[in-house]
Amino acid sequence: EIIQERTKQWLSDNPQERGSWERIVNRYKQHLEGKGFSENTIMSYRRAVMSFFSYSRVSLKFRRKEGKIRSKKTVKIKFAPTNSMMRAMYSHADPLGRALLLVAYHSSLSGVDIKDLRIEELPDLYGDDGKVDSSRHYYITKARSKSGEWQQTFLSTDALHELDAYLRERGYPVEGYLLVGKRSNRLQSHVDLTHQ
Repeated sequence: EIIQERTKQWLSDNPQERGSWERIVNRYKQHLEGKGFSENTIMSYRRAVMSFFSYSRVSLKFRRKEGKIRSKKTVKIKFAPTNSMMRAMYSHADPLGRALLLVAYHSSLSGVDIKDLRIEELPDLYGDDGKVDSSRHYYITKARSKSGEWQQTFLSTDALHELDAYLRERGYPVEGYLLVGKRSNRLQSHVDLTHQ
């Protein structure tokens, strides 16, 4: 049905009608840019649509620069903190900061995935005594927030020990986000690890 419509539009004398699918693809591209998708992601989505039409021999024709991606360039930070810097951050952090630092450092979960961790999604986090069981590693299988792919990792005993100290301050909640900000809200993208 789409191919028949495209073929009909291709044969039309009306330039507005001939370019209708190109405009749809451009609106889709703008929608993805507005959502903050990276240039590579937008190009791969766009390429899939264009391949569909090319395979059916009714290619989309864009004017020069019409398909240019206007997403923000990803800034790559070429900095890795040294062990002494990590120790300094850890020693100056509050319980939330220490828990967050060790969960990130030991689990390899992304910041977004850590931010999205919910207590009710972590069965058996608490031991029989109602505290975080830090006597063994805690294994996690989680769908990644960005890609939806499944990731397996674990929280180390050190991270669990700090989580116990942090959750003790919160009264060992049984539901909600694992790590929350100062006002019991979900963590933001940028967190100050030191207490103010």
